[in-house]
Amino acid sequence: MRRLCCMLMLLALPAHAANVAEAIDRTQADTVKAVRELDELRSKISSERLPLAEKLSRLEKDVARLRSERTRLQSVLDSHTESGAGTELRKLEERAGLIEALLQDYRRSVEGRASAAELQYLKPDLDAADASGDPVETGRALLSLAKRWNRELAGGLSFSGECLDGAGRLHQGAFTVIGPVVWFAGSGLSGLAVTAPDSMLPSLAERAPARSGVGFPVDVTGGKVLKIEGSRGSWMDHLKSGGFVMFPLLLLGLLAVVIIVWKTVSLRNIRPADTTLVRQIAASGESGELMERLGFPAGPIIAEGLRHRHAPPELLEEIMYERMLMHVPALERHLGTLAVIGGVAPLLGLLGTVTGMIHTFRLVTLFGSGEAHLLSGGISEALVTTETGLVIAIPVLIIHAYFHRRVKSIIAGLELMISEFARQTGQVKGDAE
Repeated sequence: MRRLCCMLMLLALPAHAANVAEAIDRTQADTVKAVRELDELRSKISSERLPLAEKLSRLEKDVARLRSERTRLQSVLDSHTESGAGTELRKLEERAGLIEALLQDYRRSVEGRASAAELQYLKPDLDAADASGDPVETGRALLSLAKRWNRELAGGLSFSGECLDGAGRLHQGAFTVIGPVVWFAGSGLSGLAVTAPDSMLPSLAERAPARSGVGFPVDVTGGKVLKIEGSRGSWMDHLKSGGFVMFPLLLLGLLAVVIIVWKTVSLRNIRPADTTLVRQIAASGESGELMERLGFPAGPIIAEGLRHRHAPPELLEEIMYERMLMHVPALERHLGTLAVIGGVAPLLGLLGTVTGMIHTFRLVTLFGSGEAHLLSGGISEALVTTETGLVIAIPVLIIHAYFHRRVKSIIAGLELMISEFARQTGQVKGDAE
């Protein structure tokens, strides 16, 4: 049985070998085909990889841009939804506050531009505008008042009111306003109505401080000129406004005046040395009437020279020069005091200005800067001391320079006189020998 099986297998081997070879050929053909397809696929992938990469890069950039735009739009949307309404509301409130401030400024300017008589006409409307609690209604009332006032004022305006006469008595009557002219008539009294600086009510022109020679005064400034005229005080009031620093300043000014008067008189009494008289005295050697004509200080210097006229000319000149030096302090007396006054007066004025400014800023700290008249009035009063110091210092320094120049001229004349006397004495001695 085993033999039979082996024989059958041997008989079947050629047929099986043929089948295996055929299978191998088919497998090799399939492998070659698969490798070819794989190469084609690889070449296709290689050719399509670069365009796909570029397209992927573009898509990634588009995605990043869209994400950024989405973030921006989301932030804008969030800002509009959360604070947009609040920001718009704040802008509207600021604009409304600005408009209200402008209306209030116009309200104050109306009171400043209108005369006292016109304020009686405008007062009811102004009070009504102030009484309104609504800023819109207040603005509407002020605008309506401005239109009506400007329209009626252009063609003349008449209204009832009160006016003061020359004695200060109150009268009822009617005002007629034509441009800057306001005329009052009532209860047997009529005349030009002006705004006096000492009253809130209009007054007849006779109460105004009108200048002489004015036949028909017209207050075209609405009372401002009258206020300026009324605000001008005396020199004493002007000096008092400077404060305590004015006392040393005035004392310095008084001392400077005394020194200037005394120095002017003393220097005027000094006569310049007459060389002709000096030669005559040196030639005669006598001091009589000629010495009296020389005066001070040439007379004492020449007298000293006559006492030592027998000395050599060089020694005589030195003796007379020493005598002259004894009189130099008298000639220069109080010149230093004038120089000190001229330097100290502006410093005292500056000190008064600084103290006044300190006081002014203290008032600003207490009452605020809304009261402009407090600030300007304090500054003007503080500058009074600087003005006074300069008024004292400038003429004092000029006069000191003049006196100093005068003394130098006198000393130079004395030196020339000494030289001439010594020379003439020496010449006389030489002729005598």
